[in-house]
Amino acid sequence: MRVILTILVCATTSLVGCGGSASDSNTVPPPKNIAPNPAPNPLENKLNLSALDQQNSLYSSDLGYTTALERVFNLKNDKLLVLGETSSIEESGNKEGFYAITDPNGQTYQFEQSTEGFVDACVFDSGEYILGRFIQEGDDIFSVQLERYDETGVQLKSAPMQALSMDVKYDIPTDKNAWLLNPFTIIPTGDPLSDTKYTQTSITWWRFNNAKFTCHDENLYVSYNNGGRKIAKYDANLQLMWQKPIDIRYWGNSSRASEAIEIAVSDNGYLYSAQNISTDAIPAYNHKFSTVHAVPQDVAQSDMHVIVKTYDLNGELLNEQFISDEHSSLIDDIKVHQDTVFIGVSARRSKADSTRYSSEWDVGLIQVYHGERIPQRYWYNIDKEDVLRGLAIADNTLYLYGHIGGVQVDTNSWVEHTNGFIGQLDIENLSDLSIETYHTERSASIQSLSVHDTGTITAVGIENAPMTHSADTSMAGLFIKVNSNP
Repeated sequence: MRVILTILVCATTSLVGCGGSASDSNTVPPPKNIAPNPAPNPLENKLNLSALDQQNSLYSSDLGYTTALERVFNLKNDKLLVLGETSSIEESGNKEGFYAITDPNGQTYQFEQSTEGFVDACVFDSGEYILGRFIQEGDDIFSVQLERYDETGVQLKSAPMQALSMDVKYDIPTDKNAWLLNPFTIIPTGDPLSDTKYTQTSITWWRFNNAKFTCHDENLYVSYNNGGRKIAKYDANLQLMWQKPIDIRYWGNSSRASEAIEIAVSDNGYLYSAQNISTDAIPAYNHKFSTVHAVPQDVAQSDMHVIVKTYDLNGELLNEQFISDEHSSLIDDIKVHQDTVFIGVSARRSKADSTRYSSEWDVGLIQVYHGERIPQRYWYNIDKEDVLRGLAIADNTLYLYGHIGGVQVDTNSWVEHTNGFIGQLDIENLSDLSIETYHTERSASIQSLSVHDTGTITAVGIENAPMTHSADTSMAGLFIKVNSNP
């Protein structure tokens, strides 16, 4: 189905010419029967929004037993593009995907829901945008069709998303003594890294984050994970320009839920990537990419560290930086501002002075400069367990969002409700974080955020979500509109 955002309305103007004989100059032609202009598409409430706190523009989206709003993007003409998924039944593994074109208040011009759904989207400065549509290829096998639309919603181009096939796997011993003797064994696979079509499985369980889109200067950049994590570039006609592996395939990124690497493109023409790597995988990574990163000492084998890479826009590696991490930070997002890279992370940090818990999740930032300057680290201990979901940049403000206030009590089971949060930082002062929190019934989390040119913030996510092991596993979507300051 093509996405049609607007109906063009044509105004008819009568042009009266001069001349002719005296007799016919007084002849007035009969009026034409002009059909009335068609009415524009009426707004509907296809996201089924209901007010949780109308005064603060806080809304719940209920499309079934579970609903999650996972992406929001600004389009031209005060429109939004929202992606999400929903399930009408309690049984897991039955989520359908949807997209919606809405006004600033979440009322829909266009809505489409299907078993396949959508993997991601991104928007160009021109207002054109890319949508990645899942196409079923077989039993639990789905490819992705890249679709480019103009700012009115007319489809301009479409092409299948390409990929490099499954890479060889580095098998890493779990026992440290065995690892010290032989840190990895390569497990072959048939025809590794050959050109193929991108496919994904199990999308009715979870369809997001295995492929991530970035629109920049009329080109599409894609980070994806299909048996190894890779990056790719497509031109304005959605034709593949290049693609390459960026990580080894090993236990740390080869599960069904493993995500693609975070990437960002600067206005100065650099592509940045940020990835986690575990302590025990560093020798295998060095073998794969001919690097010489040192293995940190006195840390756990499974602790995560950070690798930041700088590429030119032709995919040539210019710089690679290894950042040892005593907190085993997990990367959540990356943004770039004038070639300063901001990496958003979450880490479970020791709280020796706490009387209740020995450790808690905290939100952090790693500031990495283009070149060889030493990265700077910032931590934000906000409210009990703090987990980041993403970053956004507008002008000189860096936005952080996710959820806070939950408690895990040194386990992986949430036992207290969480609140969604939006934090703001002046890029010149990363120590002073201001926070707004959003409380709903049970747990809430902000999953995506966009900032309009006017300063208005739109955030989407989940609310009324369950705690771990809850008998009630339902949840609703969350839609928030934060008006700009007058």
